[in-house]
Amino acid sequence: MDFSGEIVVQASVERYSSEACLVYIDLDSFKAINDTYGHSAGDHVLHEYSQRLVDSVRESDIVGRLGGDEFGLILSHTNQDAAAVLVNRLHQELKDNPISWNEVHLNVSMSFGIVKIEPSVDVQDTMAMADSKMYQQKRSVKKN
Repeated sequence: MDFSGEIVVQASVERYSSEACLVYIDLDSFKAINDTYGHSAGDHVLHEYSQRLVDSVRESDIVGRLGGDEFGLILSHTNQDAAAVLVNRLHQELKDNPISWNEVHLNVSMSFGIVKIEPSVDVQDTMAMADSKMYQQKRSVKKN
């Protein structure tokens, strides 16, 4: 993800005392999809999921692919509770409307971490915190 979007949002947070959140998303079982169905299926999943993200946020929000099967959302004028509502809805939508490839429903789920964008915190540190929270959530789901 290009950090310039987060820097602009962070500047807005500082100047106007507004809230914003960074959401770090990782698609679970993505490697298994590539291994089982091939890279074309994996590319389809990435394209379909990224479109779902774009369709689920406001025009003022930022969606980016961080690499591999990881995505980031920068949600301006959004607190952590509202961000959680959005990502829980995205998570549920993947269960209710699975991504299909050649008429096969693929087992795609997501793990996520949400952090508040703070005025005084470095962009890289904010990304690291969101990534860490995503891994905490991923580990907690595997235990259950």
